[in-house]
Amino acid sequence: MRTKNTTNLRNSGPVNLENGSLKAKLSYQDYLYKLLQQQIVDRVDRSVNARIKKAGFKYMATLDEFNFSFQPQIDEKLIRELATLSFLDSATNILLVGAPGVGGQTHLLLL
Repeated sequence: MRTKNTTNLRNSGPVNLENGSLKAKLSYQDYLYKLLQQQIVDRVDRSVNARIKKAGFKYMATLDEFNFSFQPQIDEKLIRELATLSFLDSATNILLVGAPGVGGQTHLLLL
């Protein structure tokens, strides 16, 4: 196998497994494994970006952009912890409660 055969790998040009693995100081198998891992990461990234584009969001919001001073009752440390999604490992439910239109619950859920 001398050339990459998938879309993203193909775009980066031909790959010589022998030279690539020697430069990276990896076995052919490990080098190919790393190439395929990168292909999977790139494919997932393209898929997510396509879905975000298709959703038609007016802008991309991030947690770093959220104004925690707007609602001082919101525990920023807790929200940042929830953003790690560690609660999924323990199958814990999360419920954001507050008055409609003033608490920022929807904004936080969409981040």
